[in-house]
Order: sequence, then C-alpha cells, then structure tokens
Amino acid sequence: MKTEISAGGVVLRQEGGKKYVAMQQVQDKKAESSGWFLPKGHIEDGEEKLATAKRETREEVGARDLELIKYLGKKERNSRTTGVWKVVHYYLFVTENEILIPEATDKDHIAKWIEIKGQDISPISEQNEIITEAVAVLDSDK
Repeated sequence: MKTEISAGGVVLRQEGGKKYVAMQQVQDKKAESSGWFLPKGHIEDGEEKLATAKRETREEVGARDLELIKYLGKKERNSRTTGVWKVVHYYLFVTENEILIPEATDKDHIAKWIEIKGQDISPISEQNEIITEAVAVLDSDK
C-alpha cells in the first residue's frame, strides 16, 4: 500500500475566553470530501516537517505571526477515496492575528476561524482528535 507523509498545523487563537481554530475548505469538486479541514500538505524534497507545516498553514489558511508551541505528534489513516495510507505530522501554533487570507495555490482555498466548543469540526475524526489534544496543551499551560 502506498504511503503519503504530510505535515500541518493546528493554529489556535484565544479571544474573550473563547478558543478558535483556523480551518480551510477547498472549493474543488474533485476534493476528497466537503467540510472544514486543518491545513496540511505533502513534504517537499529536502523540506523538514516543521517547515512544511508552516508553509501549508500559510498557503491554505493564511495564518501569520505564528508562535510554535509544540509538536503534537502524528495521526495515520487510510484515505477514503484513494486507498493511500496517510501519515500526517501536526504542530501546534498560536497567533493573535484575526485575519486569514490563504495564499494562491493550485486549489481555491477559503479559510475561517471556527470556535471550539467541544463539537466535531472536521469530517476526519483524526483531525478532531488533534484539535482536542491541542486545546488540552494550551489549557495545561495555565
């Protein structure tokens, strides 16, 4: 089975006692599924995982002024449409920047801050798990 290795960011922002996560949606009829997703993408040749996470976060959600908090670990799953085994390394970032403007890529991305209220945000369960883990990291620093 083919394996794809990617990296991405969980970008959190706190405001008025509420926590928000930066999520993206691809406006592409060929996309694997509809919904809101964490920014992530393939690691380019010679690129470090952290550099990939920063680049993909900038390209897909346009988050700026990122402060790295920690490496959250990896999540693995089988793609529902391609049968490819996906391994995604996630990094936790925080920012105070409220404006999300994705950079131009080969796909049309839209981005927004979604308030975290304990609900599932992404249709991919592993992404919901990593968002919950990221919030727990921030809460433990209090």
